[in-house]
Amino acid sequence: MRRFLSHRSTFRSTRGRGTAWWSRGGDRRTSPTDGSWRRSWEGGSAQREAHEMQIKDLMTEDVITVEIPSDRRAALRKMVQHRISGLPVVDRDGNLVGIITRKDIFKRFEEEQLMLLMTRNPITIGPNDSPTLAAKLMIEGGFRRLPVVEGGKLAGIVTPTDLMTVVETYGTGTVGDFEDGDCVPVYEETPLPVLASIIHASQVYSLPVLDGHGQLVGMVTDGDMFLKGHVDDTVVKSDLGIGADEDSWTWEGLRNVMKLYYIRSKISLPSIPVKEIMVKDVHTVFKETPIRKAAKIMRTNNIGQMPILEASGELSGMLFSKDLLRWFIRDVVQG
Repeated sequence: MRRFLSHRSTFRSTRGRGTAWWSRGGDRRTSPTDGSWRRSWEGGSAQREAHEMQIKDLMTEDVITVEIPSDRRAALRKMVQHRISGLPVVDRDGNLVGIITRKDIFKRFEEEQLMLLMTRNPITIGPNDSPTLAAKLMIEGGFRRLPVVEGGKLAGIVTPTDLMTVVETYGTGTVGDFEDGDCVPVYEETPLPVLASIIHASQVYSLPVLDGHGQLVGMVTDGDMFLKGHVDDTVVKSDLGIGADEDSWTWEGLRNVMKLYYIRSKISLPSIPVKEIMVKDVHTVFKETPIRKAAKIMRTNNIGQMPILEASGELSGMLFSKDLLRWFIRDVVQG
């Protein structure tokens, strides 16, 4: 069913980051696509095959973390340096104690200490658990990633993108079978201040852009607004406690990370249309697209969502990685 969200929707999404989440440069030391995890499944069902796989076959082992005691500046620095938007928080012994995200910092920007900013006691999964359990936890809890813990210590991280490999290999059905349809399209002439209000009210951070004929012409995210924000570097440096001797590349990244915060709280966006900042080269799928193909597009392009088009080219909805995870529930857990 086609259903576009109003601007008051509570539906939430984030722009896909895939392997970049908490991994060092997205480098998988146990890549699920290198064939090492595969077994001889001839004659077996997808249900049994997927059940027999384990999280350790798919997870990213080399995880970027931040150690307590620490502050928001240390967390932001690592997020910028490694181009990620969240970090597991560990103690000096490597035990997982929490998770910190950019949104956590934005919500309580007046707070300095990591212990007071982070989410404590996060939901975790074990290395010997199944991908189906990970899928259930992600869907039921709305999680974009799960820390993998063994003996209290952080062993890795698993994301919906990691699980796309299983969908790509064993998935059955088409995109239309899993289409949620929830999306917030915006007109290409929408001024940026209005876009900011739409994103703030809907809590949807990745929006399809339509032209005057209702045709998809691009995608826009809150991150795309960073480059159009005008902030006083001195004010940002003062609030972050950054000195003049900071590495220039790191400071540039930190400044861009903080722009949206200042855009929303202290300054106005320029009244230019969305079409001037949108991404025009957009990956799309059709309702008839096999979910295996959709999963491959997401995995290979490191994205977490794609617009769904009718055969006529008209926007039908959005497909998120969480929608493809429903295949685990429908065909594996319940199959």
